Amino acid sequence: MQSPTLIFETFLDPSYFKPYQYIVEYIERSVRVPTLLLNGEALEDFSAGSADIGVVSAPHFLQLLSQPSRPVEAIAAPLFLGARELDLSFFDIIVHHDSPYHCVEELYRCIWACHARAMRSANRPLKRNDIPMISIREIKETTTQAQALRLILKREVDATSIDSLLFNLVIHNSPNIAARVRSLGCYSLSTSPIVVVASHVSEQLKTQVQEALLCAHHHAHLSPHLQDAQVERFLPLTNIYNRREHRWVCQATHKQRAIADGRPTLMKRVTTYGVGGL
Repeated sequence: MQSPTLIFETFLDPSYFKPYQYIVEYIERSVRVPTLLLNGEALEDFSAGSADIGVVSAPHFLQLLSQPSRPVEAIAAPLFLGARELDLSFFDIIVHHDSPYHCVEELYRCIWACHARAMRSANRPLKRNDIPMISIREIKETTTQAQALRLILKREVDATSIDSLLFNLVIHNSPNIAARVRSLGCYSLSTSPIVVVASHVSEQLKTQVQEALLCAHHHAHLSPHLQDAQVERFLPLTNIYNRREHRWVCQATHKQRAIADGRPTLMKRVTTYGVGGL
């Protein structure tokens, strides 16, 4: 049941609290519903109904999507000052279906396929995203992600990283490939916050909040506070970041393979969610 007061929670660095306080006050005037901004302490607040709207990091968003109840939907993200596009890439670490590896932490002395996109991201700050360390014995360089995926299929490498949207497209359109690969996890290096709305919030109010955010940069009083948060404007997000289809395909594929191989169908969940680097 939705509270008569909209509870916003921010899971960002405390230095962002004041600018987002002005943003929340602006939303209150726009949607005409009392609001309250709190420092978030537990992501479970969204599924428990204690929080209605949140500003979270990409890793936190992936953690929320991994919950069975799928308690939030992404509605917007800030475009940073001087940026040309949103920094919101997600990717999966992929292995062959028959690989002995079942989680990223098990990738010890593996052979890794490194494509051009991965190499462009190699110097990004990884530690702050709690990236699991991967022990690599050998790197095979490829020009494209498709070539890296082909090396996985041919068992010439142990693992690689693939853009999540591309991976979703591949497994949706190619059942043959979907049956031969699996994801060890979805990860992100993004530093862009994501505005999420809890599933218990009405569609009407969700739309009103999103529209208010998309118009925020037009308000002269709010504009300086957006700049304090290094925000040029907010851009809409859609369900393209909702990985329901990806998870269903992965789980269904492995269940079918288990039945075909005569193994029990009560299997360890293959697709996990966390943080990491491309």
